[in-house]
Amino acid sequence: MNRSAFTLALVCTYLVGCDNGEPLGAAAKDAAVALEAPVATRAETVLTVTSDEAGFYLVSFEIGEGTTSMMVDIANITNGTPVSVVELYDPRGDVVVTDRDLDVTRLSSLALYPTGHTAQLPYPVAADAPAQLLAGEWTVLFGLYTLEGARVRQSHIDAVVRIVTKADPDPAQGRLDVHVVYVDGIEEDEALIEGVSDAIAQWQRFAAKTHGLRVGVRTSVADATLKSPFIGAPAYAELSAHAQPYELTILVGDVFDNALLLGQAGGIPGSLAPSTRTGMGIAVRSIAGVDGELNADEVRTLSQVFAHEVGHYLGLKHVVEGNYESYDDLDDTAECIDQAQCEALLASNLMYPYSLGAIQRALTDNQLVVAHRALAVD
Repeated sequence: MNRSAFTLALVCTYLVGCDNGEPLGAAAKDAAVALEAPVATRAETVLTVTSDEAGFYLVSFEIGEGTTSMMVDIANITNGTPVSVVELYDPRGDVVVTDRDLDVTRLSSLALYPTGHTAQLPYPVAADAPAQLLAGEWTVLFGLYTLEGARVRQSHIDAVVRIVTKADPDPAQGRLDVHVVYVDGIEEDEALIEGVSDAIAQWQRFAAKTHGLRVGVRTSVADATLKSPFIGAPAYAELSAHAQPYELTILVGDVFDNALLLGQAGGIPGSLAPSTRTGMGIAVRSIAGVDGELNADEVRTLSQVFAHEVGHYLGLKHVVEGNYESYDDLDDTAECIDQAQCEALLASNLMYPYSLGAIQRALTDNQLVVAHRALAVD
């Protein structure tokens, strides 16, 4: 088994493509379609644990009746050594997630890869899983690893584990709350902010209409610089610490250090606990282009970048990676072998890894199941 994070260079990002699509027209300014849905109920358990001599953490917790999904979030608070999931056991003692089944061509939970000092394990992952989880005691085994996948045998490494569960009476509809934070001083450019607002409204409209998600957005300004959330930066920790419960944080600024990146998420799925990787970033100047303004096509692209990065944060992977050799683990997304075939089969999907200047908003039935199971969706 190779736990190397070699596939993760693109996995949380949205990149500039090279094709141009037909213009969509003026940005939508109407409010999101109103959807009424029963409210999901959530429960949380927070534990502080320490590694044993082999560098493992064995954590048990209770799941109540009626639970439809859960996420186990671990953060190494001692020394930053990467952590990842080894196995998850249900109340019968059956192994339901294991690194022994890791398939680097079909990207399953990224919690199986050591990508940093935090890891998030959503369950269930399969779209055809039972509607409710077994009630009783569940157990998860975490381990310390290098980024290259080698075991780290360190004891007394403290970590915080957060278990969030959800009972959702209507898994086809939901609400998502987002905090958009303007950084790099872009709030001073009124025309640019108007374009961002148009993109947000457009995103709210198609999310409600085609994804069954009502997106609530509040905005603010912070004295911060746009940095990679996947690598991590203090601004994400500070802003996520002041977020509303289950609210997702998105920094919107000039450009990333890698100017080809349009957006990036801190994880797949992203953490709900404050950390340097809790949030998303969007480089609006990279989308606006050399003139620094957002035209109608660029507004559309920005709306899709918002939706794409939030899709990652809710647990959606790219339908195919940029090497055209790795795919998501859902049965209803096509596999392809090269750029031409992948664009023909998958380019309209919201989770295609490149922005092609066209309408890219589609989600498959299984992708919608994953998104609505996410713990951030009410």
